[in-house]
Amino acid sequence: MHVARHRVLERRHATALNATYEKTLRRLLERAETKPYALATLIADAVVRAGVLATVNENSPEIPKLIRVAAQSGTALFALARSAGHPLELPLGDAPKTVSGKPDDTQIHVARWLDTFWTATLGRDTPSIVRLLETSTDDLRRSPTKGDEFQYHLVDVLRAAAIDDQTAALEHLGLATRKTNAESVRVVALDRVEEIEIPVLAALTRLLERDEAGFGAAIRMVLELHGRFWNEGERRDDLAGLVCVRAGALLVMAKERGIVPDVTSDFVPALLLDF
Repeated sequence: MHVARHRVLERRHATALNATYEKTLRRLLERAETKPYALATLIADAVVRAGVLATVNENSPEIPKLIRVAAQSGTALFALARSAGHPLELPLGDAPKTVSGKPDDTQIHVARWLDTFWTATLGRDTPSIVRLLETSTDDLRRSPTKGDEFQYHLVDVLRAAAIDDQTAALEHLGLATRKTNAESVRVVALDRVEEIEIPVLAALTRLLERDEAGFGAAIRMVLELHGRFWNEGERRDDLAGLVCVRAGALLVMAKERGIVPDVTSDFVPALLLDF
């Protein structure tokens, strides 16, 4: 089954956008060496450029590189927070860079940790995942930028899954799922919880239970609801919806476990799953 993208960019427009984002990312990578805010911006912008580029050339080798740049940027941001801004040599782009500067405490939060983890997983960037795991759930809870309780439990799920502790992962998944009801959610918009977060939790549950048929149906739902969410109102013009990072990450996790559902999508460039 193929899940089509909700929005098709006209090729000339996509080519122009790609050129614009290429210049922007180059400047951000330069600033990122001493300006942590640039790292935060890179996480999202690198994924957007990957989505735009996929509409121009879905087989471009730059696509997986861009996903890894997003993951490396997020990882570097959290690493700088742990080092109190002291210089660190970390992978960033085509070569290691020395980055420095203490990020603002508001930049270090649970939603960004999750975005970074999903992106690193989609990019199969194991070093970034290992570094990211050095930031604990308690560290994230101390941030002045708060998340919802289900997000903190999801961090615990992914941390447990990363070390193959399936029992702990499923336990936290149950807790996360129970905290997605309207009475518990205070930060994330409810339509996003219903159309993005809950389907991801359901697919992750089927994956960790090794329910191949259930995972196939669940990942199709993740992709279809992602398309619906990003096709509503003003979001239709938001380029952030071009790539479904969560679905791609789940498909990578599934393939690593020997589960390959009969699902393809424009939201997950095929090159990212070619391993």
